[in-house]
Amino acid sequence: MPYSQFTTIAKVKEAFNLNTAEGIRFLPEIDPIQPSSILVFTHIFSNPD
Repeated sequence: MPYSQFTTIAKVKEAFNLNTAEGIRFLPEIDPIQPSSILVFTHIFSNPD
């Protein structure tokens, strides 16, 4: 099947016999981290807004 005929997700799922899982989290929850001082410094001077 040519690429141009994959006009919907349903057609792709059917052609490749794929299943989708909706409503679940793909990536795990992670705790935020503080940026390093060099990253903060670089950001401040590269974005002078």
